[in-house]
Amino acid sequence: MIIKNFSLIIFRFVKVIWTKAGENFRKFLKRSEFQVEVYDFDHFQIFPKITTYVSIIILKKSKGNYSYFRYYGNGFYGVNSLWKNVFEFRLSENNIFEIVQNHPLKIGDIRVGIATLKDKVFIFNPKNEDENFYYLDSFKIEKQITKEIIK
Repeated sequence: MIIKNFSLIIFRFVKVIWTKAGENFRKFLKRSEFQVEVYDFDHFQIFPKITTYVSIIILKKSKGNYSYFRYYGNGFYGVNSLWKNVFEFRLSENNIFEIVQNHPLKIGDIRVGIATLKDKVFIFNPKNEDENFYYLDSFKIEKQITKEIIK
């Protein structure tokens, strides 16, 4: 049985598409004339109460380009690319420039989360505070050595 036209949706498969390890898979997609659309939600939570990194990849059995779109909280932004660069496992300079030009975020808007592995030690909710200190149950912490975060 030969399937002439189909769509396949795969969740969180972007690493195979982007990495050197996925080079043979990309060659197969090109050789088999697949159109590939990648929708990368990155760290945005799309399922209630479930934290996971979700990407949706749609494969269509037709000649087409490789399209990559990343979600930034207010929509998808990305780039369409020809399969000619399929053997590269890094973006070409032209693709990087196009992505930067079309990107909704500026460098000053980028925020990186923290990972303490000891939240009980480094993250606290004070019981009280004054001009110089945060007060916890049995001790105080100088305000000048702390940073506010959103967790």
